Amino acid sequence: MITRFPASDYSDDALMGGRIRLLQPIKGERAAIDPVILAAAVDAKDGDMALEMGCGTGAAALCLAWRVPGLRVMALERQTDLAALAQENVRRNALDDRVQVIGADIRHNPFPSRQFDHVLANPPFFKAAAHSASPDAARQKAHREAEDTSCADWIGAAARALKPRGQLVLIHHPERMADILSALTAQHFGSIRLFPLWPRIDQAAVRILVTACWQGRAPLRVLPGLTLHDGVGPTYSPAVQAVLRDGQGLLVV
Repeated sequence: MITRFPASDYSDDALMGGRIRLLQPIKGERAAIDPVILAAAVDAKDGDMALEMGCGTGAAALCLAWRVPGLRVMALERQTDLAALAQENVRRNALDDRVQVIGADIRHNPFPSRQFDHVLANPPFFKAAAHSASPDAARQKAHREAEDTSCADWIGAAARALKPRGQLVLIHHPERMADILSALTAQHFGSIRLFPLWPRIDQAAVRILVTACWQGRAPLRVLPGLTLHDGVGPTYSPAVQAVLRDGQGLLVV
């Protein structure tokens, strides 16, 4: 277990305009905008329970807990060093009373089935056999599926955790939508919404937010989504800044 986080190896970063402080490794996989947007898309309310699968350093779980003050969040992370770091981030943000990190594999969820109102996840984007491995081991684990855990395994784990009509929220790569939709159907998810994230108005989507309800009945809908940048510069659009800087939620309906 990691017990110290020296400044030479870890950076102290701010999310949501400094509302969340996040220690994360200087080298390897680092949280960017994906976990903040993922957390914003969870339609949670006071008194609900949420489960994040594969929480990494805890960015999404912490952003969600900050946005919904009466929400309890459980977070699973199979890499013990990251689980310890996520728990440290929980402590540093004074959210110990509502956020708990467990070092566990998503396939062996220690919580009782049908306990959660929401499940959120940012699974690895690429199939193990279809993507060249990164030379950085931590980045490889974050981006490429493990040999023993496929996209269907993540969705199956969510199905077992959710209450009837409970909400699953994923952020994923567009090229995996066929796999995701197939797995959602096999696990009795419905009311599926696809919410693309466009870099600019004339460019293809780089991410897609997927929301679905276990045992939901509404038909699939493809929504207009969100344009990340205005013009040609790096500035985020006002709607994106409201999420990333101010902690505003995203309505995915």
